[in-house]
Amino acid sequence: MREKILHSSLLMFMKFGIRSVSMDDLSEQLGISKKTLYQYFSDKNSLVLEATRTYFDNERCIGLEIVNTNPNPIDQLLLLYNHILKQVAGFNPNLIYDLLKYHIAAWDELKGYRDHFIRENTFQNLQNGIDQGYYRQDIHIEIVTGLYLNLALGVINQDTFPIEKYSLSQVYLQLIELYLRGICTPKGVKYFEQNHRLLGKNETTN
Repeated sequence: MREKILHSSLLMFMKFGIRSVSMDDLSEQLGISKKTLYQYFSDKNSLVLEATRTYFDNERCIGLEIVNTNPNPIDQLLLLYNHILKQVAGFNPNLIYDLLKYHIAAWDELKGYRDHFIRENTFQNLQNGIDQGYYRQDIHIEIVTGLYLNLALGVINQDTFPIEKYSLSQVYLQLIELYLRGICTPKGVKYFEQNHRLLGKNETTN
């Protein structure tokens, strides 16, 4: 039951945001009483924290599997990007604002995932890409890693990219294209264009 609660909570938080989903909403969605819900989680804040941890633990496992089974650095990136594009397709940007304003411990989980796991894997991907000749030798790995981390988080900035005008998938797809074309050698660009033209094929880039 605990795993079922976490799964349903994640789906609702991602679709509607956190603040818009009450414990009453969750208990109704799950078909259980609020009393039963509170047997597993003392309050909404503890549920949000555990749901956030569960989500990022799963993302780490998926990320590591992709990296460990695909030695080509461009393949790694594009498989990860396709996974992320599916994730953000139904993502409510208010979730991030809700974490920052109302659930700081859960926000710290997100920051930890970005600042450690994503940073380390981005750094290693850049180094591997340079070693294999797909990425430019003259890029500053630490700076490019930091730029990517900040740009990726900026995708959800609704002041810059209002959700009624741009989908998250659409904005993220543009970021991917710019990032790869900025770091790739001619060899890398050729590989990208010949083998991965279908990246984000269900999203418009206009």
